Amino acid sequence: MDNDMTQPTTPQAAPAQHTPGPWYDDGYRIHAPTSDPDKRNGRVIVDYKHMDGFVEADADLIASAPDLLAERDRLKATNAELRALLECICYWHYGPEGEGANERFERIADSFRRDTGMLRPGKDQPGAMGGSPSDEDRAKAFRKWCDDHHEELATATRAALAAAKGVKS
Repeated sequence: MDNDMTQPTTPQAAPAQHTPGPWYDDGYRIHAPTSDPDKRNGRVIVDYKHMDGFVEADADLIASAPDLLAERDRLKATNAELRALLECICYWHYGPEGEGANERFERIADSFRRDTGMLRPGKDQPGAMGGSPSDEDRAKAFRKWCDDHHEELATATRAALAAAKGVKS
């Protein structure tokens, strides 16, 4: 059956149209022919004299695209590092929003205990621990623990700032 309605039909593509020649190049533009005698050179098809700036700008942009993409990715990573660092600084120095002095003391005491196995100075040590370590040893360990945390934050801050500035560390 030649005319089967169940089979899809393929529309025939129209033949390609173009501006018939002869074209005229005056050294600045390419003109198409015209039948209008008032238009001496015909319709302008390409104005390449005035395109040079655009072509150069496009070429510069295309050439710098890999560098721009790499810089964008570096800034995204730096932004993530800076956000994490700020969250850490806020947590240690200010605590969660609405946290009172007692909650802050207990939060830091819990971190100190997890890291060192000792109670924070100011916490009552159970008698079963036999007074070991002494209050003086706990105070010294707590100062060192705080100093170490501050140094870690300072080092991370310096590195994050250097990365944000594009400086290799």
